[in-house]
Amino acid sequence: QVSWMCVVTTELSGCAVPAWRYWSSYFWIRQSRYASVRDAEPLMTPPEFPLATRYVDLLHNFTLVCLMIAVDCTSVYTICAQGLLLAYSIYVYFFDKYAFLRINRQTYYTSPKLDSTVHYLCVFPLSALAACPLQHMLLESMPWASAVVFVGNIILVLLTARVCQKCNEPRRELSDIPYVEVASLMPYNFFNTNSVHVLRTLHFPSIIVPPLYPFAPGKEYLQGGQFADYDDSVRLR
Repeated sequence: QVSWMCVVTTELSGCAVPAWRYWSSYFWIRQSRYASVRDAEPLMTPPEFPLATRYVDLLHNFTLVCLMIAVDCTSVYTICAQGLLLAYSIYVYFFDKYAFLRINRQTYYTSPKLDSTVHYLCVFPLSALAACPLQHMLLESMPWASAVVFVGNIILVLLTARVCQKCNEPRRELSDIPYVEVASLMPYNFFNTNSVHVLRTLHFPSIIVPPLYPFAPGKEYLQGGQFADYDDSVRLR
């Protein structure tokens, strides 16, 4: 019951809250005569993809199912919870893929710390799963063996997660591609993502360092050039 209630509550809140925020902003803009574009644009901008929240929801449901398996793996409720988790995982994969590409705005994470944290948090459900075969394998004359195997499983999972992270660390390869070519393909760089540099160019412009627009996802056209919606050769009047 806790498992499917968590699934229903998570999906309802995930759909109802953004819908309420969008329609309340929409009607406020339509009814207001003095709402400028600058005031209305942040209200109509879709939120970022809640990757951390999704991690927590899935890890919570996975932990509940693992605890149910550890307590009674032959129960009908446990089998139903496993089927529910499988169906929910398939739904989350397709829905989150559509939401990430079509609904939410571009979301960036500059470090793998979130993934690393989730890898370490998987210790709890995987360690709970290790208690399931212990109920049938260990003898009553060794009550301490369950605790030893449980702690050993925690250490094994932590070491496995650490080794996997070390083996998959991003390695920066040296290249002969010049900076000008890379900057012509990507609208963001060190200069327009550096807030201090952008403010300095706006308030103290010069011929050597012209004013810059700060980079924002969905606002690539402000950078001009090949990222603009108009031809630079035709000046706006």
